Amino acid sequence: DGRPTEYAREVARRYKQIYIDEYQDISPVQDEIFSSISTDNIFMVGDIKQSIYGFRGSAPALFASYRERYPDYDPTKKQKALKIFLTENFRCDKNVIGFSNMVFASLFRHDLAEVPYLPEDALVCKKKHEDDKGEKVTVALIEYGEDDIREEREAQYVASQIKKLIGEGVKAKDIAIMLRKTKNVVNYYKKALDNEGIRYVTDAKKNLLDLPEIMLMQSLLEVIDNSSNDIALAACLKSPLFCFTLDELITLADEKQTSLCKGLKKHVEENDDSLSRKGKVFLSWLEKCRARARECSSDELIRYIYSEYALEGIIRLGSDAPGETGENLNRFYQLAVDYEASSFKGLSSFVRHIDQMKSRKISAESTEPSVSDDGKVNLITVHHSKGLEYQVCFLCDLARRINNPDASQELLTDRELGISLKLRDDSGYIKYDTLMRKAGSLSVTKSVIDEEMRVLYVALTRAKNKLYLTASTKDADKLIEDSALSPGKQGIYYGYSASKQFIKWILASCSSDDCYEIVKVSKDTKTDEREQAVEQSIKADAPAFDGDYFEKVKGVIDYQYERLHAPSFPSKIAVSALYPAFLDENEDPMNRSMKELPDFMLTEKRATPAQIGTATHLFMQFCSFSSVEKDGVENELLRLVKEKYISKESAELVEIEKVKRFFNSDLYKEMRSSGELYREYRFNVLVDALDFTLESREEYKDQRVLVQGVIDCFFRLNNNTFKIVDYKTDRAYGRNPESTIANEYRYQLMYYKKAIEDITGNRVQSASIYAFDLGKEIPVEI
Repeated sequence: DGRPTEYAREVARRYKQIYIDEYQDISPVQDEIFSSISTDNIFMVGDIKQSIYGFRGSAPALFASYRERYPDYDPTKKQKALKIFLTENFRCDKNVIGFSNMVFASLFRHDLAEVPYLPEDALVCKKKHEDDKGEKVTVALIEYGEDDIREEREAQYVASQIKKLIGEGVKAKDIAIMLRKTKNVVNYYKKALDNEGIRYVTDAKKNLLDLPEIMLMQSLLEVIDNSSNDIALAACLKSPLFCFTLDELITLADEKQTSLCKGLKKHVEENDDSLSRKGKVFLSWLEKCRARARECSSDELIRYIYSEYALEGIIRLGSDAPGETGENLNRFYQLAVDYEASSFKGLSSFVRHIDQMKSRKISAESTEPSVSDDGKVNLITVHHSKGLEYQVCFLCDLARRINNPDASQELLTDRELGISLKLRDDSGYIKYDTLMRKAGSLSVTKSVIDEEMRVLYVALTRAKNKLYLTASTKDADKLIEDSALSPGKQGIYYGYSASKQFIKWILASCSSDDCYEIVKVSKDTKTDEREQAVEQSIKADAPAFDGDYFEKVKGVIDYQYERLHAPSFPSKIAVSALYPAFLDENEDPMNRSMKELPDFMLTEKRATPAQIGTATHLFMQFCSFSSVEKDGVENELLRLVKEKYISKESAELVEIEKVKRFFNSDLYKEMRSSGELYREYRFNVLVDALDFTLESREEYKDQRVLVQGVIDCFFRLNNNTFKIVDYKTDRAYGRNPESTIANEYRYQLMYYKKAIEDITGNRVQSASIYAFDLGKEIPVEI
């Protein structure tokens, strides 16, 4: 009802004073919490112009409301609530501050501004040498030609300027390159810095599992776990560890064996050549590692491989960044340590865990380099720069358009306007926009534009001495002309909203102030003399250019299929692989390798958990419930082997005591009491592709996917509804294994429910997993 609860009052009594920093990033819920546990003892610090975490739910209007509500500090009065402006800036030179004031006096004064920029908001330089304005801010407009890559050209200019600064005595650690977003851009800057011999650190995170050294480690572990995995084995043999050539791998593949490993073993037995000697080294390594894997955890095995075979040293020899390679290998080892932390799981389980992480696009971040490395330039995002400062800052890629995908969604949510959406006509093929949704779209756009202005504010105020702003353009003069706003349009929100480029906002705000200079880098100007020399050398030896032939080849290469998604769109999917965002996260859903061996290949003494689980499922599939009740599990297992339902090898893997517990359970009694019971029910149903994407992708409209699966068991209840039972033999770990198992398989059971209801026309009331490892029924919410 808007009043603090008793618990809130109890918490409030614990504190005399409450101090909160960065209050501009507060969310409405957090603000309510702080309000409910405080009286007149709260002290807030923040800068609304630095509120850049809207994606986390921050609402800068909250802090603005406090500013409007509280009176200015008056030392002659006793005030219960008040505000104090902290406008003095001790970081930046006068020119940097002057430029920032000039830009944001224009941007933050637009007609719909959420953030004010009144005279009291203007920054005041308080550096010791107040008479020294410092260097002017450089606005560099880098022109590029038709054959240039925009980002590459701009990155080359930035790298050349940094090289000059370092030559003049500026330390690399005092220089920062700031990008609004690093995706699809940062690699151009890395390459340009590498070409100039400039070392750098970056906050651009990589998925650990996609790095070459970690992919090699995964291949090694997969081969140790299953030597019949040809793809992993080929990767291991071709690696710097064993140095097989492609021709040698082809030779082994031509041995007409069922697997690459058998071909290798045959060649070693029948030949005495260099390939055979390499093969003996590998097979000896494999045997030692497999023996080790049988008696230790996955992290211990990885540590053994690192130390016994000097893996890290070998991989680092061929790496461009050996330091990072070593850190990434250690991070992979720590991933295994964390996985084995609760109890022993072993190699097979860890290999499956990594494979699931990759198939579900779960990122394991590589070691993030420190952004305070003394000898390296900092290559970071604007968000990462918040709260930091550097002697020299390059704010780059300012010509990139500001994206606003949220405003085009069919369904929009807004704090003030609520929910709005497009409407379909009766046919279902046409969607109409509504007045409410248009209002919602404008509101979302305004929030995005306002936040991007605050992001720019954060970026411009990071430099202490020198600030460079760079943007690439085909025509610098035209960009300046297009960006200009007439005095009558200064401060009009529409002008800024339509521009959607940082560089246009900046140029539109520029006045006659002498705190900055605009530098135009012509597209004919080479930023790298070495590049120019190489280009001239190539041109000297190049044959005459055939324009017609070039256009023909270009037309073939540039040809775009009308339905680019079609080759990777699955026509049929197994239900066990599905989840709501399946099509969003799997570019090639059918590219899945078989990790488990069929029964006839179960020849090893030590079976994997997957093989044991498969054997138990086979028994539950073919056993006769009546025979089990009459003769027992052991005799029924003998019958199945005798009648060739199950192989002898599989029968030996069935965990009989766990199966017996199932037949003594209340769940089994409930199943037997049903008058209609279905076991191992195979189904195929057509499902709308949009059910498996959260992005409303247009190319999936009207597409249908054939979903196939096998339901272990379902039966009719007394109220004419059905109940699903799914058998799971997974090992159960953790503090709450029931919850873990239920969450992992919930989506699978939801698709079972849909299939049963579509086929039978009756409702599915409930679903359960019977966990053989725990010996209990686990209800699952569907």
